[in-house]
Amino acid sequence: MKKNFVLILLLIGFGASAQELTSKKGTPILPEAGDWSIGIDAKPFLDYAGNIFNGNASNSSPSFNWTSTVFPQIITGKLVKDANTAYRVKLRLGSTSAKQEYEVKNDLNTASTAMDVEKISSTNIALSAGIQKWKGKGRLRGFYGAEFGIGLFGVTKDVHEYANAITSTNTAPTTSIPDAIDADGYRITESSEKVNFNFGVGSFIGVEYFFAPKMSLSGEFNWRINYWSYGAKETTGEKWNGTSVETRTISNPGKSSSFGFDNGNAGGSIAMNFYF
Repeated sequence: MKKNFVLILLLIGFGASAQELTSKKGTPILPEAGDWSIGIDAKPFLDYAGNIFNGNASNSSPSFNWTSTVFPQIITGKLVKDANTAYRVKLRLGSTSAKQEYEVKNDLNTASTAMDVEKISSTNIALSAGIQKWKGKGRLRGFYGAEFGIGLFGVTKDVHEYANAITSTNTAPTTSIPDAIDADGYRITESSEKVNFNFGVGSFIGVEYFFAPKMSLSGEFNWRINYWSYGAKETTGEKWNGTSVETRTISNPGKSSSFGFDNGNAGGSIAMNFYF
């Protein structure tokens, strides 16, 4: 009788295990070879679900958001090779520009005003690739792997366009752009940050739970060896030297580099993954 009872439990357990790998409609729960995935931040969804149960009246709807909290605005994705292997990538291609206008007195016509203009642009590029291995069976699976990444970050350029030109009759024109005059009396026309570069190689380990067909929650820890190179800042300015407009370009001290090994959460916080 005892043996029969154990056998029944084993059959029930096997049936439940087999059933949980497909939905009621027969859709596979786990990703299949050739599937792609995209990951988003799960925090808004978890907050929303938690607030439902605690009666929060100001429960805002969840949002489709980036997964990374350490390096924001990074798109994460995978290509499933087989039942236990996936290739993963992270990508950021960022370029921003902004323009700020400052009202300034028109030195040629004091009854009117003009505009000084400041234009700021920046570039951030990050790319990493690696391989991931799943371990375990059923909906809950551990994973581990290795990846490498490169990045260009904080590459900025700040251009000043002045309404009042420097001339022999107006050697110190009025300007309204903040901090436009340096310590040597040069009016800054352009400043730029040279390339900041990063290269890293590391490993990761985590866990992933498939709560619906090809939909999962995952979290991971990362360890990475990083090399960082920070470029110097270059500044161009102009001033009247007594006979003409003199232009000067200097490279400010500040170029440096660092090397280290640390853990972090470069893959993001808890992520929600969609396979298709």
